[in-house]
Amino acid sequence: MKTNPFSTISLCAVATLASIAPDLEAIPMAPRTELSFYSLQLRGISKDCTSELVEVYVYDMTQDSSAYGSITITDLDSGTVLFSKTYGELGEYYQPGWAADSFLLPVDKPLQIDYSGQEFSRAAFLLGTEVMAAGGWWNGNYPTYSTILTIAPSETDSDHDGVPDCHDRCPDSILSPTVLLGDCDSGVPNPVDADGCSLADRLALDDAIARAAAGAKNHGAFVKSMGAHLTSHVSNGVIDWSQRAAMMTCVGSSNLP
Repeated sequence: MKTNPFSTISLCAVATLASIAPDLEAIPMAPRTELSFYSLQLRGISKDCTSELVEVYVYDMTQDSSAYGSITITDLDSGTVLFSKTYGELGEYYQPGWAADSFLLPVDKPLQIDYSGQEFSRAAFLLGTEVMAAGGWWNGNYPTYSTILTIAPSETDSDHDGVPDCHDRCPDSILSPTVLLGDCDSGVPNPVDADGCSLADRLALDDAIARAAAGAKNHGAFVKSMGAHLTSHVSNGVIDWSQRAAMMTCVGSSNLP
């Protein structure tokens, strides 16, 4: 960015939450564990405020077609079975293999999680990177496990704007009481909206100032370019004409470009 007397104002990348698909490779999860015989595992990570992305993972190191295991997850509030599957049909057991299923679980609801296994070497329940429970071996010692789990919703608010990160479209908000243009205080209030974006975030003034300064041959051209930028935000309802005028006073008093 071109150096100028306006201090840097961080841009906020705005994205539609529905457009962000879960990326299993980018989210920290407990590692899949490859063990002798069978491994039946449930891994999980927090995806957003309303659901938990989990993965059931089965690893087969046997040629024993009688070995199997199952996981059932029930919503205790409604009695609804959210997930139920028996594993063991992994090909024709000619060589080791694996199987995985991913699905969503609700947060803030009591969930009954039941495991059972026949000749499974391990049954493990992993939440995030933590092993919550594991047990069982082979040759008649069949693992079983049952627990009630309530996944707490994420309330982390990294930028302290009152909107949890999982709902925050501007995770690093500009939170000055008023909209600042460098050392010039426009006096325009800088509220945060329900999406976690302040007025300064939505105006993206640092980017506009940098572009206007880089493209202007003189101060008058810079002022004109900034005026057009702020007028566009009047047109889309972000600011009104009086707020534009207050900000333009700061623009006019600068020595850019």
